[in-house]
Parts: sequence; C-alpha cells; structure tokens
Amino acid sequence: PSIRRFVLVEAPAVMGPARWQQVWGTQMLELVRSVFRDAFRLGAIKPGMIEPLAHMLYGALQEVSLAIADADDPDEARREFGEAAHWVMESLVRRWSPETLPPDGR
Repeated sequence: PSIRRFVLVEAPAVMGPARWQQVWGTQMLELVRSVFRDAFRLGAIKPGMIEPLAHMLYGALQEVSLAIADADDPDEARREFGEAAHWVMESLVRRWSPETLPPDGR
C-alpha cells in the first residue's frame, strides 16, 4: 500500500503534473495510442479519433489506478476493476473485429 501511495499520489504531487506526465505518462499514453492505431489499421476508427480516444482511455486508467490504491481492499478492487476493464476491452474487440464491422469499417 505505501508503494502504491508513493507512486500514484506522492510522486506526482512532488514532481508536479508536467514532470510526472513527462516521466510516466508519456510511455503509458504511447502504449494506449498503439491500441487505437491498431484499431485504425483494422478500419474500425477514423484517424482523427486515435488521439482523443487514447487520452480518454489513459485518463480512465489513471483514475482506476488511484481508486485501487485508495481502496480498503486493494486486491478486491483490482479484481473488480480488472473485470470491468476486461469487459470494456472485449466489447471494443468485438466492435472492431472484421466480421462485425460494416462495409465502410466504421
């Protein structure tokens, strides 16, 4: 718990939002962008949607991290949030699969 608090709460507060984003956020945001680049390559989203969707998902993941870190039972919270995240990602995969995409890919 103390490590989670340090990484998710105290380090960003000490470093400041800009530096924290530079150190940690850049790599994580790039990972999230790669998911949406793949979706674009599948024809599932328009190119202009990559950046907004990446920021939305990244922001949601940050909030989930904080909620888990602050939970009375972090293991249970991790399980619950993990199940919800799995559902969201499965829904996106189904939405983006070639057999479910309309002819124009969107």
